[in-house]
Amino acid sequence: MTRDLPCGPLRRNRRNILRADAAAPPLLVWFRGGYRQRASKDVFSCLADGPLALGMDVAMPGWTPAPVATPTDIVVEMAAARALLRIGGFLRGPVLVAG
Repeated sequence: MTRDLPCGPLRRNRRNILRADAAAPPLLVWFRGGYRQRASKDVFSCLADGPLALGMDVAMPGWTPAPVATPTDIVVEMAAARALLRIGGFLRGPVLVAG
């Protein structure tokens, strides 16, 4: 697992990348729950076990939580995180989004 890679300019703009043993696996981008500050990408990383067993890579981006960020701010941060996955070379197959 690659942990805490930056995916934006803010402190909480970090992501975990979990890699499957496959040549061109799909990438599951998991937008975790936890609108408020009590949850983080690290808490939800255990949910990657199933997709990894199915041969998928998993990305778990983090974002600035409410009430510091508005829902619109969070959507903008998630779009930036997804774009950086593409630019950063983390895509080896199709992209799936869940959360």
